[in-house]
Amino acid sequence: MAYTPSKFDLERFAKLVEHNRIAQIALATSADDDEDEIDRLSDVAFAAQETLLLKPAPDAAALAAKLEILSGDTQWPQEVLNQLTADAMRLAEIDRAPTFVPEVWLHYFQRVGGRAYRRDGKVWLSAPAETCGASNRLGELTPWQRAAVVDLLEQTLEG
Repeated sequence: MAYTPSKFDLERFAKLVEHNRIAQIALATSADDDEDEIDRLSDVAFAAQETLLLKPAPDAAALAAKLEILSGDTQWPQEVLNQLTADAMRLAEIDRAPTFVPEVWLHYFQRVGGRAYRRDGKVWLSAPAETCGASNRLGELTPWQRAAVVDLLEQTLEG
């Protein structure tokens, strides 16, 4: 017999994903000079992720969300984790994992010297040679994460 998640389980997991998103944004946009606040927000963000990871995934989309979180901190090669996430997303028939927060990625990318701009109607991300942190962040994007960042920029960049 096929497993069908309850509406309650789906809604509860969606709330955990939203709490994780809010915690990640709060951490990313916190003041750099307030170490106590950064520590507190780091604890909140970790707790949000841990709660989400420990909750059973009610469907394949939830599994993709959990795999995406794990892909940021593990001993497995990144390409293996990216493939697991891509497989789960394919099975779930979704084109975006629900936990990637493009605003947070873009914030950190720009913080280490990356730039986003529009030229000839197209969105571009650039990492000058002297900003290896930005180059690294740009190189770590999966195809679906890049698409989410570009979608965000399409909505926010004038052009």
